[in-house]
Amino acid sequence: MTDHGTGPVLRRLEDGILTITLNRPESLNAINGELTRQLADAIATAAADTAVKVVVLTGAGAAFCAGGDMRSLDAPRKPAVAGRPDGAPLARIAGDLAGRLHRMAKPTIAMIRGPVAGGGLALALACDMRVASERSKYTFAYTKIGLAGDFGAAYFTYKVLGHVRAREFCLLCPRLDALEALQIGLVNRVVADTALEAETYALARTLALGPPLAYAAVKENLDAAADLAMDEAFAREAQSFMDLRETRDHKRSVRAFIEKQAPHYTGE
Repeated sequence: MTDHGTGPVLRRLEDGILTITLNRPESLNAINGELTRQLADAIATAAADTAVKVVVLTGAGAAFCAGGDMRSLDAPRKPAVAGRPDGAPLARIAGDLAGRLHRMAKPTIAMIRGPVAGGGLALALACDMRVASERSKYTFAYTKIGLAGDFGAAYFTYKVLGHVRAREFCLLCPRLDALEALQIGLVNRVVADTALEAETYALARTLALGPPLAYAAVKENLDAAADLAMDEAFAREAQSFMDLRETRDHKRSVRAFIEKQAPHYTGE
């Protein structure tokens, strides 16, 4: 097991599963500038690290993430400083890290308990799957404070809920409980609060043993299905099929299937 990070974002790598924890429990993991920057670094590092097979994103304490830190939003804005790593506007950093989380060529899981609002909701929706405690609560939140979203919130809400439900959810900002969120497709699974870690990491371990190259291609194909014309999406899928046919992982897994053995994937 390897632990990295201090302060508002913690990282722990164990058996190929990287847990990234939003670590401001005293404020329900509300997002401020330092958390945003550290999270951007954690996600960029995870995307490039071959030792990471699966990413689990969660929050410390009783909440996943209650959205933006109101004190930070109320503070006077500091001018960006050109040429400095922290000089980019936080809203742009937020969008970039959410996009990287979504496009990462590895399975990503949001492990959710407690409040999920605003940027926290966007981060959860950017993940491939969401496993939720029965005690979790959800709201878009932005329009309640005169904003329209960051962290790709509108984009991911539209992708997950579709045109009709996304507009109602974002404009009216209802507060949904876990079962209501499950019914409209905001989350994949709702489990007992006491079973949240066990259920999430069982799923993560299953994914960590799977074929990383195929996972990456599946994610690309699904994005193509959403964003490209049918013929273009079919062409992308056909190309990935032919590319994967040449990999060692494919050839080993076919042989393992024939021999009734468990496959072993190396990402080659």
